Amino acid sequence: PEYADSKRFNETALSLSNISCHWNSTDNLPQTNTSSSGNEEDVTGRKQNSLALSDVSLTTNYGELLCVIGSVGSGKSALLLAMAEELPHSQGNISYTSQSI
Repeated sequence: PEYADSKRFNETALSLSNISCHWNSTDNLPQTNTSSSGNEEDVTGRKQNSLALSDVSLTTNYGELLCVIGSVGSGKSALLLAMAEELPHSQGNISYTSQSI
């Protein structure tokens, strides 16, 4: 089928360049528990202030379907939160191109 914006398919829609993020805010973490070692951990065992993403780069074009898969704790949620700018990044750049809906 012909899409209204099919001529834009070669244009970049989203670009992440060398993004690094940390789980450093309790706003982004589930409720914490204190482990037997005295360290606060969330229910998944992830320590606060731990590295969520390190030096990730990704570029998607208009019309592309992006599928994020991986094992538990591999950074899928962190990547999606970073893309939505809900997880602040400590280095790198995120660029969006406007899109008509």
